[in-house]
Amino acid sequence: MYNTQKQWAVAIVSVIVVGVVVFLMQNKKEVTVAPDTAEQEARVQEEQSRKEQGGETEVVVQTKPVKAFTFPIHTQDSIKNWSFIGSYTGNDVLIAKAVADTTFLKNLVGKGEYSDYDLYIGIANNNAFLGDGARAYEYYNKAISENRARAIAYLNLGNLMEKLGALHTAYDAYTRASTLEPDIAQYSSARNDFLSRHPEFIAS
Repeated sequence: MYNTQKQWAVAIVSVIVVGVVVFLMQNKKEVTVAPDTAEQEARVQEEQSRKEQGGETEVVVQTKPVKAFTFPIHTQDSIKNWSFIGSYTGNDVLIAKAVADTTFLKNLVGKGEYSDYDLYIGIANNNAFLGDGARAYEYYNKAISENRARAIAYLNLGNLMEKLGALHTAYDAYTRASTLEPDIAQYSSARNDFLSRHPEFIAS
């Protein structure tokens, strides 16, 4: 009698266990790993593997590409020679300083320690000191590509274009600077100074 009850109890438990297993299998949800998570896990494992083997892991940082900007040369202007006498021209000490400073600033670009906008302005200014108008123009445009809401690059472009004799372009740049940040007197003053030197643009 006791054995029979024990056998029945075992049989009932077995049936319950089987039923639970079947239920779980029927209602099993497939767990997937998000592609980005899987990729991250794979990278972590790869890095750990390289570290264990004594190798170096190269970390690739993807940055959003900056759309290049070029401030247009006015159709009425023609720049035949982009070189001019800069404020450092003829002074070997200042020339060497500008060259060294340019190299230093270029090495800081993209590092995040300083604003790339400000670094490009510094590089452009150094080229302007050396009388290299083409390079100065290039780097002022790089600065504007980084931040089109700031006016200092346009102000410096106006100064550069005036030195190059591209007066219509200079006027456009000075006007752009004063329009972008009208609350800063420096920009409106620079435009007014330009107009005092070239009154023919007052009516335009």
